[in-house]
Amino acid sequence: MKLKLLLIMPILALASCTTVNVPAPKQYASTIDYAYLSQKGIFVTESNSVNFDYEPLGSIYVECTGGWVKKKYKEGDDMEDIYMTTLGSVKYLPPTFEDAYQLILSEVKKLRANGVINLKIRTVSEYQSTYKVYVDKIIITGMCIRK
Repeated sequence: MKLKLLLIMPILALASCTTVNVPAPKQYASTIDYAYLSQKGIFVTESNSVNFDYEPLGSIYVECTGGWVKKKYKEGDDMEDIYMTTLGSVKYLPPTFEDAYQLILSEVKKLRANGVINLKIRTVSEYQSTYKVYVDKIIITGMCIRK
């Protein structure tokens, strides 16, 4: 009995010393500049109401999703961003706010609007089960108006 106890004790001692991986604290801060739209003559506010008369023209929804593009590997390229697949080498391109703003601008112009109120911008990372990868996405919504 003592022999069994002596054999079990080291196992229990080692098993009790396992460490658990937990995420470390982290901080993140970022700004989103509306200057691109403002410089194009588009009034932008995150508020859902303004203190002037306006004509509501419609809701706007823009979605930009990152993805992979074919990339020829050249000597000296940073290999961290290049992945080898059965299709060849590809590089991940994340969505950019500039692309999203250009889409917003074209949609606003289609409606002949000169403002967007209740502007909401979300950035998400979405799992695409077909490819088993996460991709970044920028989603912008709001209401197009004419002042």
